[in-house]
Amino acid sequence: MSFIFVVGAWGGGTSAVAGALHKMGCTGVEPFFGIGDPRTKNTFESRAYRALLLKHLSEQHLRPLTQDRSEIVQALKEFRDKLPPTATPIFLKHPLSALILPEIAEVFSPRFVFVFRPVADVETSRLRRGWGEHFGAKGASILFGQMMRFYINGTAEIFMLRYPMLLANPRLLLNAMANFVELGPKANIEAALDFIRRD
Repeated sequence: MSFIFVVGAWGGGTSAVAGALHKMGCTGVEPFFGIGDPRTKNTFESRAYRALLLKHLSEQHLRPLTQDRSEIVQALKEFRDKLPPTATPIFLKHPLSALILPEIAEVFSPRFVFVFRPVADVETSRLRRGWGEHFGAKGASILFGQMMRFYINGTAEIFMLRYPMLLANPRLLLNAMANFVELGPKANIEAALDFIRRD
């Protein structure tokens, strides 16, 4: 099986990107987590994967709950091994993934889609939703920093995506992303386009 991890900040466009992958033909690990926001009707965020992350990482403080990284590696392996086989890439997304990128790379040998959005826009999204500070500019700065360090120092396959550019030129970027995740001509680009334009 192949795995795609969509990584970015809360309010940073990762739900739109994960949703586009889902519409293209990638497989999500359902059921998905909902946040009750009319603008984000589906987060495309696996409840099981979210529960795993929250068990080992602090959402508020954006750091591991233990210094023993082998625990998260073992938890990821157990999660991976319980997934049913599928012919299409499996996608997973959650902002906390940014804190354990080396561990994810070790367990899954995945492709990453890194989603960046201006920090000011992330903060605007936080304020609109009435979320805590770590869900806005404060958290985005930490998460984006972790992502960039991993990109610079690591060897994983990473597709760097600026969310405003996806909105400005969706067909070009969706086609590029489909090729990156190895869906190629099998990708339902029109369904993904329709989703992005309505999102």
